[in-house]
Amino acid sequence: MKVAIYSVTRGGGLQGKRIKAILPEAKLYVMKGLHEAAEGAAVIDRPLKELVKEDFFNNDLLIFIMAAGIAVRLIAPHLQHKVKDPAVLVMDEEGQNIISLLSGHVGGANLWAKRLGQELGARPIITTASDLKGLMAVDMLALENQCNIIDWEKAKRITAYIVDGGYVGLFTEGIEPVEAPPNYIRVHNFEELRGYSYGLFISNRELGCLEEKIIQLYPRNLAIGIGCRAGTDKSDILREIYRAFSLVGRSINSISKLYTIELKAKEKGLLEAAEELKVPIEIVSLERIKAVEGQFQGSTFVAETVGVKAVSGPCAYIGSEGGTMLIEKHRNNGVTVSIAEINCGVME
Repeated sequence: MKVAIYSVTRGGGLQGKRIKAILPEAKLYVMKGLHEAAEGAAVIDRPLKELVKEDFFNNDLLIFIMAAGIAVRLIAPHLQHKVKDPAVLVMDEEGQNIISLLSGHVGGANLWAKRLGQELGARPIITTASDLKGLMAVDMLALENQCNIIDWEKAKRITAYIVDGGYVGLFTEGIEPVEAPPNYIRVHNFEELRGYSYGLFISNRELGCLEEKIIQLYPRNLAIGIGCRAGTDKSDILREIYRAFSLVGRSINSISKLYTIELKAKEKGLLEAAEELKVPIEIVSLERIKAVEGQFQGSTFVAETVGVKAVSGPCAYIGSEGGTMLIEKHRNNGVTVSIAEINCGVME
């Protein structure tokens, strides 16, 4: 996790030092001349707005120890969408209050305000209506259950309905049932879900467009094993991933990670495909593959080339922690794709 802390006064530097003790990975910035107030801090040697511009999308959490108005002006030019914006907190230099200013749910600012407030003895200031009423917004439900949201406008409408006292149906398919928070009513099938004014459907199946009153959350519970010829273009890799998903009726939005071997760790097309899909790549060692490769069809040529007889299938299986193989091998255009589903849950 990447964290940046900005302070503009001596007292702010001291508070920043307290935060850094809790978040040692954080980078603390102080104004020139106040470096001695916070040992180990970096000096702000250029306009703060330039530093914030550079840091805004390169950090997960930004903490401003200064007046809220200053922080608002510094971040305002860079705001895009709750999915992209980092979490932003504002704290006063006395350490009395810590405000969740931006990305309270998706970015986790509300949770960080509560955690840091507890550890620093500061009062967390949270203004999101669902939190104030003890309710759970749709995006928070998705976050806590490691799910993706695609229709953010619908999520906002349903959350507003919940805040207004409405009750929403909740149906989970293929994973352990999530705990139903207040104002969510668990149902046992899709038809029951249709009986509510609004409904949440949690599934990795690809159903296309759902009716206006139902939103789908996509659990990140599909591990993708992948191999490709050297120099394979991003477009070819993506095309075969989409084809494999089409064959099993699952959604791209439920990918947890792409898994491959060290030989492909710097494969340009593969890295670009992962970036477009917005999922990380994890490298699986040959030793781990050798332990399970007997369960998969293999190739002598592959064994002679990379040291194991199969790549994508074992990678998907290992990535899913021994889950269910949905497709062992889809091979076309020099790309091999395997899909495995983690059993009863989602990937962290």
